[in-house]
Amino acid sequence: MAILRTTTLTLAGGLIGALAVGGASLVGCGDDSGGPAGDSGPDVTADSGSDAIGEARADTTGDIVVADRSDAGDSGVSTDAHDAADTSNAVDVSSGDGRFPPGLLDYPDAYLTALCTGYANCCGAGFDPTPCKQAYATSGYDNTLPANPATYSAGNLTFDQDAAAGCTAALRNWPCGATITSAQNQAILAACHNVLGGTIPSGSSTGCLSSFECASGSYCSAGKCVALLGDGGSCSASVEGNDWQCRHVGTGLPAMFCNLYPDDGGGVSRAGKCTPAQANGTTSLCSDLVNYYSDYACTDGLCDPANTGACVASANNPAAPTGVACSNFRDAAGGG
Repeated sequence: MAILRTTTLTLAGGLIGALAVGGASLVGCGDDSGGPAGDSGPDVTADSGSDAIGEARADTTGDIVVADRSDAGDSGVSTDAHDAADTSNAVDVSSGDGRFPPGLLDYPDAYLTALCTGYANCCGAGFDPTPCKQAYATSGYDNTLPANPATYSAGNLTFDQDAAAGCTAALRNWPCGATITSAQNQAILAACHNVLGGTIPSGSSTGCLSSFECASGSYCSAGKCVALLGDGGSCSASVEGNDWQCRHVGTGLPAMFCNLYPDDGGGVSRAGKCTPAQANGTTSLCSDLVNYYSDYACTDGLCDPANTGACVASANNPAAPTGVACSNFRDAAGGG
């Protein structure tokens, strides 16, 4: 998931060391118990040791680790969460410029408001939406928003207002409870795909900032839209999300993922290979329990990134009373 499910804040589909706040690469809805050995109390730090940014969820330790994109190659991703959330000033939407579909530039804030409202409804008194919105501003939940905020005003996106309404409704009605099921998580992801589409065809000379700008069947590589890698294609850790080299970021299809996870479930990741999504089971690895995890590695759409590292039917809910969202996004007084 994107940013919160465990307790570290990873943002783009891969680093567990991000606020697994749901999908980008925070280890999304996952766990608030257990976590990597050696992790202790909340510590907001930048992880400069990797260019890969996973699915924003948090690890189970309570630490919020913000991944450093300073050396992320051609990603062009801004680390300023405020800029990512506030795109309304990027362009005058009343100017009549046809590059920007109505509602597009308002969508990021509407999305973040809905997600953090959904969490707040479950967490109750003392929940502070401001740090929540800042944490998810880059990549959203399970990488369902562009990692680069400049993408919205680049002029290469389509926008489905009806799908956007469905996504924000799903986020606003986040399921409360100790766990989130694979069906619940899959429903959220399905609602938030097909909102944004790309207009740049594979092989075009037009440059891209994000895979969201690339037409179905392609992704953004080194600033150009190219065809998705097929089954068995070599993929690698990516700031925007490891899996978008194998499946289209806008549609979530085909059901492939970048398999970076060792066969033995150990902490050393292997060279990536595009692989069909897996059914639930102890051998269906979707996390290396250290750096990467992906809900998209699972046919049912739910990975347990901090405990088993496998595809599961249910996992700890970030919006449970003791979950990562409720624990990390408290107001200054620590209320709730």
